[in-house]
Amino acid sequence: MRDIPSSYTVFSAEGATGASSTIPVADFNVIAIAIHGDATADLTVKVCGSIADDAPTWTAAQSLTNSWDYVSCVDINSNAVIVGDTGIVFSGADDRMLEVNVNGLKHVALRITSWTAGTVGIVVTAYNNN
Repeated sequence: MRDIPSSYTVFSAEGATGASSTIPVADFNVIAIAIHGDATADLTVKVCGSIADDAPTWTAAQSLTNSWDYVSCVDINSNAVIVGDTGIVFSGADDRMLEVNVNGLKHVALRITSWTAGTVGIVVTAYNNN
């Protein structure tokens, strides 16, 4: 039986570049991400992960003392791997469901980059499959 998952609304209708709050994932194996882009969404969403004990500053440069990177995810619809550095590109209304393997990660965040217009809403649910 699967343990009760933890859900986080990281963006409800975000329309600017920036990073979500940090999501603690050390006790989980997988996270599922639901993203809704509105009709004018023209932006990219990337998944960030870190193995550091303390959560990094996701919008600051990566370094030995601010250790994080973009991580890949799988589109649940097509089973296509989305490269972390590429992210999920929106150009109009779209709904995406993604899966991220977070084994070994301690912290995750979602980051909106390359924003031109529109908004996205993002909900993350973490599972440990026990």
